Amino acid sequence: MRRDISKLLFVSDAPHFGGAEQYVANMVAAARIRGISSVVWWARPCTGTEDVFAEARRQGADVWVVPPARTRHLHALCRELRRCVRQERPDAMIVNACGRPRFWAVPWVCRLEGVPSLWVHHMVDHLDYRRLMPARLGGRIEGLNAWRWPQALRHRLAATASTAVVTLNEEDRAQVAREHCIRPHHVHVVRNGIDTSRYRFDSHARTCVRAVWREAGILHDLPTEPFIVGSAGRLVHGKGFELLAQAIAVLRGRGMDVQAVVAGDGPDRQKLISIADKLGVTDYFALLGQVADMPAFYSAIDAFALCSSTESFGLVLGEAMSCERAVVATPTAGARMQIDDGLTGLLLESFSTEELADKLSALASQSLLREQLGCNARRRVMRELSIETALDRTLSLLRRPQTAANCHQPLALPVSRRLEEAA
Repeated sequence: MRRDISKLLFVSDAPHFGGAEQYVANMVAAARIRGISSVVWWARPCTGTEDVFAEARRQGADVWVVPPARTRHLHALCRELRRCVRQERPDAMIVNACGRPRFWAVPWVCRLEGVPSLWVHHMVDHLDYRRLMPARLGGRIEGLNAWRWPQALRHRLAATASTAVVTLNEEDRAQVAREHCIRPHHVHVVRNGIDTSRYRFDSHARTCVRAVWREAGILHDLPTEPFIVGSAGRLVHGKGFELLAQAIAVLRGRGMDVQAVVAGDGPDRQKLISIADKLGVTDYFALLGQVADMPAFYSAIDAFALCSSTESFGLVLGEAMSCERAVVATPTAGARMQIDDGLTGLLLESFSTEELADKLSALASQSLLREQLGCNARRRVMRELSIETALDRTLSLLRRPQTAANCHQPLALPVSRRLEEAA
């Protein structure tokens, strides 16, 4: 017997708005079109003050904002979530897996209440942290490297109670199954989706945005239009914006009229400004902050560059592809899955500044290549990476027939009784 789903519950404790939270907003909008209502249960962390799920609220979701004091302990988190589940009575739940302490209990609460759940990994870091130095020795890992083992245990506990575990690409699927000791058939690949009706090229928006940039001094008033490279994301370590700044410096050194514009904000903003100043490209590397109309932003640029050191699925990369932009990306697991090199975009072989500069130079000098890559990219997103496809695959996992091995009736196991009593 397949489940009918008329209400979805999304659970998260995100400290800021990022790709995983945009995924929730996109899913809420797509579900609403199909008559499926949505609820977001946000365990607001101590850090971060922005309304992370304002976009989901605008898309019609009911958002429960739970203050940190009510989720500080395991029994408190279980109590608050169970209260939401019993009041909203969702047909299924989707968890933005973070691996933080206590969140492993979320699927168990839903299992106790008879609600199927998906444990979704939006980011699986392919760097082996066991071989990196801790922060106090000059590295970037906090505390002991042994943190990896309790995190794997928490993910294993969550996966045990979940209907299925979801990753965004095959490499992440293999890594999660291996490192968290989860049976491979329990882990499924469901790629994030792009709202293709919203993210599409708009020539009028391109003209308007470029005029605004010129008036604001972002674009220089020259006889010929410069080649504009765009990028987007939170300004944090690992997103590779310094690599883009270095590539712009190399291209400017070659005498090429090129500039970069970056949409997004974050704690590394001043650091990136300093890097651009040292490279002598301050006037050609613009940090725009948060951009309200991202489809217009993508339409205004000539090419899009994603320079992350690790990425399970580049949502901004997919959005740029949907807007028919020629894209260049570093060889992360997500980019390798999203781009057919030479057909729907250009994929770097390494994280080299020179290689990135060469790829951008090739795009700048070949307008026909840019047009072909952009058209192919749009077709690829429409065929395989749309939000409708992502929603279909997600619902199919949640609607799987109940069997003896996959039954979410309230449990009577000792561990479940202890969890229920604690809650």
